[in-house]
Amino acid sequence: MANPRVPNKEATKVRAKSTQKKGRGGAMKRETPQSLAQKLGVSPARGLEAILKVQIITGIKAAVKAGHVTEREIVTRSGIPRITVAGILNGSEQRVTLDRVLQILVAANLTAEMKIKRAA
Repeated sequence: MANPRVPNKEATKVRAKSTQKKGRGGAMKRETPQSLAQKLGVSPARGLEAILKVQIITGIKAAVKAGHVTEREIVTRSGIPRITVAGILNGSEQRVTLDRVLQILVAANLTAEMKIKRAA
């Protein structure tokens, strides 16, 4: 019998809302690492890191919401305190490393795929 908490092999592509901004006419436009970095006063690499973290966290939240995994299972598998996992997933945790986000991703039995392309 298949485990209902394990996501199927097809990845759900999620576009993180916080990496988008409204353009003219109300259409959503993706935030670039460079523009985000400029707004935050950090390097473009840090801007890219912020976008990647948001996209991964959004994917984890989607898996939790869909019932593929629970926060409790993530806490048990990762060894990360419950309050920290909850804070990261609800956005209240301000200082979160990419390493910590990846620990949560693995604990949620998920994987991420990257597409590398030339910057615009």
